[in-house]
Amino acid sequence: MSDSSDYCKCDVCKGYEICTITQSTGPLSGIYTCFDEGHKFCKNCFPEFHKRITSADNIRRIVKEEKWAYQYYHDVDDIGSNIDDDPDEEVIGKGEEILQEYYAEVPSKECPMCQKKIVRDDEILEYLLKKLKTTRAKVIKEMRVHE
Repeated sequence: MSDSSDYCKCDVCKGYEICTITQSTGPLSGIYTCFDEGHKFCKNCFPEFHKRITSADNIRRIVKEEKWAYQYYHDVDDIGSNIDDDPDEEVIGKGEEILQEYYAEVPSKECPMCQKKIVRDDEILEYLLKKLKTTRAKVIKEMRVHE
């Protein structure tokens, strides 16, 4: 992977999502970025989150609550139609750009890493070292003695 692709790297699994549709994070790329802490996580590490936000019901909610999303959706849609009357596939298809804009960055209250729904191994190690009042070097030294 080239350095220019680093933004597509998941902090949890260290896997990459190919960003062919967009050159940013969000639902279309499969990698999300936390607005507050900069965490990056992929749809594979937190599939419930991805499924919930890309659902037709969530797109309908955004279109109803956000004026810009309503205007965008209805500029694309036939005049006089109602989003509630559209089949789910049509709503999702027309709503992809809305989702991408709305979820380009995720607030910490939605971030699974901030909410500790996903905890990286390095965070667990840091926590245990503090809890046990030791250092990585001391643990390695002890491991060598007991081999």
